[in-house]
Amino acid sequence: GFKSYKAIIDSTGYFKLTVNNEKPAYYTFQTDNNTTELFLYPGDNLTITCDNSNFTSSAEFEGNTKNINAYLLKKKVFFAENDINIDSIFSLPSGEFTCMAEQVFLDNTDWVNNNMPKEVHGTCFHDLELIQTKANYAIWQMFYPGYFEHLTGKKFDDLEGTYYDFLSQVNINESKFLLSENYRKFLHLYTDHMVQTLPQSGASAGKRIRTFEFIQNEFSNQKVKDKLLFDKMQKQLEDDPFNLETEMRLFNHYCSDKELKDIMNRSYKEYTILKRGNDAPAFSFVDENGKKYDIGDFKGSYIYIDFWASWCAQCLKEYNVLNELKKNETFKEIKILSISVDDNRDKWLEMKKKKKMNEPQYITVNGWNSELVNKFKIKTIPRFMLLDPSGKIISVKAPKPSEDIERFLKANMLAN
Repeated sequence: GFKSYKAIIDSTGYFKLTVNNEKPAYYTFQTDNNTTELFLYPGDNLTITCDNSNFTSSAEFEGNTKNINAYLLKKKVFFAENDINIDSIFSLPSGEFTCMAEQVFLDNTDWVNNNMPKEVHGTCFHDLELIQTKANYAIWQMFYPGYFEHLTGKKFDDLEGTYYDFLSQVNINESKFLLSENYRKFLHLYTDHMVQTLPQSGASAGKRIRTFEFIQNEFSNQKVKDKLLFDKMQKQLEDDPFNLETEMRLFNHYCSDKELKDIMNRSYKEYTILKRGNDAPAFSFVDENGKKYDIGDFKGSYIYIDFWASWCAQCLKEYNVLNELKKNETFKEIKILSISVDDNRDKWLEMKKKKKMNEPQYITVNGWNSELVNKFKIKTIPRFMLLDPSGKIISVKAPKPSEDIERFLKANMLAN
């Protein structure tokens, strides 16, 4: 999974972060208002001086990788100012799309080469930036057939059976490119596409199992294989962590990286605690006055828990839907708990007032770093959870209000 590092800016406007990296890596640097990409080698010292209200034009870098990180900020600004209308390109007929996508790829490659700091030409970083661009081109091509049909309502036809020939032009067994997010994304799309074409018969009928077997048989680089196996297993744990005994056995058999195996087996053990019918792990939260509550305080009713944050637009949309549903008979038998994972308490209170949230609202004590978020493996929000009156888990990933939650609630209340 991803590691996050957090620092508080002191009264002088200074902060310090220590990142433990044993190999070169990209990082996302984020303040309240700004986000940019950074690249660090092991042992690097990087100083960033900026005006947070005008980050892109004021940021200055000092240290071993100052020119690399200045380039990354320049790249972010360039692509933001030259945003491409994706829908218009993906609506084009196949031949026109391919020509347009190739031109974008060539233009982006030229930009990288022309703006790359001279001292890093031919280095690992230069190679990574080029593969980022090439992999993004391949990703566009992977997405095109389905997105074309979605946008135009027309069927994508590969009459000559040659559309996917471009797949042979991307090296799928280069472990040094695993540092590139686009390369990893392409490998997953490639794997999913190829598995989709396999016959669905025999002992490997399950798509997940076919995926593990495909990775084991078709990839020759063990580091690439290990990373793909780990990512696929992690995704499955996050989507549906139960009844994965066969997948875990295959993962442990095929993966050779001891560190990845240890991480995955710990994670799997933690997820099994969240099975339906188990007691929900104890957790606490506070109201706007700082009064502490434990989840056990609400036993006796079905509990539908909404994890949200003030900055999450989709969370606020789901709140509006939930507000309407509260009028229905089903919800009169259910206790609804809205718990914010905001790091900034003032922003939470401001949104609470703006949305006129007059019902009780709660917040975790440490935001995204809270014990609650960790225990329930909350990676994204909005996230909803349903507990029965005795505090046992019905679902740690219950349907959202916009996903026909009433049918789910009725079915589970009748079953209990």
